Amino acid sequence: RLSFIKDEDQELYKALVSKSFEVQVGLHELLGHGSGKLFIRDENGSLNVSGGLVCPVTKKRIEELPNYSSNEAYDTKFPVISSSYEECRAECVGMYLSTVAEALAVFGHKEAEDQNNITYINWLHMARAGLMALQYYTPGKGWGQAHMQARYGILQVFLRAGEGLVTLRKCTDDKDGKPNIEISLDKTKIHTVGKDAVGDFLMRLQVYKSTGNFEAAKAMYDEFTEPNEEFKALRGTVLDRRSPRKLMVQANTYIDQSGQVNLKTYPATPEGMIQSFQERYN
Repeated sequence: RLSFIKDEDQELYKALVSKSFEVQVGLHELLGHGSGKLFIRDENGSLNVSGGLVCPVTKKRIEELPNYSSNEAYDTKFPVISSSYEECRAECVGMYLSTVAEALAVFGHKEAEDQNNITYINWLHMARAGLMALQYYTPGKGWGQAHMQARYGILQVFLRAGEGLVTLRKCTDDKDGKPNIEISLDKTKIHTVGKDAVGDFLMRLQVYKSTGNFEAAKAMYDEFTEPNEEFKALRGTVLDRRSPRKLMVQANTYIDQSGQVNLKTYPATPEGMIQSFQERYN
């Protein structure tokens, strides 16, 4: 039984989470990290874009915004938040495009019911990932993992979208009697309320990055990714519900005295993993 997933979603989630994550990763890497122009001024002060563009956030002409000089790069212009901010932008691209039928068809999901289910599980998986991300947040120290900070921020986008798109219900687990959290995602609002909210957030992420507006970017990103007291309290439940980290125990091949190649496997335990490494490199 997966944590934080309602009983009625368990079967579909388990069946489709790998397929939906494949869609998310493909869109994240290829069209997320693979897109997004930076506006750069050359030595003469000319921008690498045609004139007349207006910023959709500030309504100012692009020429009036900070932008980048020829010797600046995104990582230097956006200290501290650059890695997590970029992961959040790419994740939002994946979330937004996972609602588009043409994009889903590229991954082999061509029937309407299949597409709707893939989209639903992808968004539910992101909501769960955002909640579980609290494992990687330490009060007073901040976030320890860039992707997790990004996913927590996207969960906040879902919640702030309102209209019941995503709700978190504190409850007592009927199996072990301990505090639990139940995630509800309204499937009927993903393509409307959800897509609009993620689209607006993504637009701001992109505009601030493209125009080199670090101050506005950091203010917004901090607002969405700094847990408030309610979520700091939920962190305790998340920590209590976390599963042991999965370990991969790798088999080894060896050649015996007769010249035959053999495969040796090891117990699926920490000791087995250590033995596998020892024998591989000895």
